[in-house]
Amino acid sequence: MVGASAILPCAASGRSIPQISWLKNGEQINLEDVDFETRFKQLSSGSLQIDELKKIDTGVYTCRARNQDGESTWTASLVVEEHTNPSVTFTRMPNLSAFPSAPGKPLLQNVTEDGVDLEWAIPERSGVTSVNGYLLQYFSPEMGQTWFNVPDYISGPKYHLRNLKSSHSYVFIVRAENSEGIGPPSPMSDVIQTKSQKEQ
Repeated sequence: MVGASAILPCAASGRSIPQISWLKNGEQINLEDVDFETRFKQLSSGSLQIDELKKIDTGVYTCRARNQDGESTWTASLVVEEHTNPSVTFTRMPNLSAFPSAPGKPLLQNVTEDGVDLEWAIPERSGVTSVNGYLLQYFSPEMGQTWFNVPDYISGPKYHLRNLKSSHSYVFIVRAENSEGIGPPSPMSDVIQTKSQKEQ
């Protein structure tokens, strides 16, 4: 709503502390720019706070976390509207405590030429509703600087990931999800190398 405040949550972790930046409609937000410095603030958690919302703040916002291991991004849409209809109810963005806390570090149970079996501890906190699934992401230095999302629905704290490349190194993170959204990432797994064809 025009004149209100919004917080766009973002949290990231890794072996080295990620650098977090924000983009609006694909353009990086310079928090020292006169257009942003008085109303936009990046919190210590990495979340973006926008005060005194204006209709021009409507757009697609992307949180980008980078470290030496690669990059991960999360995107959300913000729509700022005039509160002209008294019958319309506007809800505040949920507090970060509404989301699940981070799951445990993904642990390797088995590795083959093209797949891994991973398990992790469930989050200590589920948030305001129970955990209904997990999002698994992986990164391989042999495949560039992009983190990949596993598209499958993962209902519990274990997963058999297939269609990996042989003799490649991978690291994994996992996030828990409830009805409010997706929580922060787990600690990064140890580096896991898939087997070569000769090892099979």
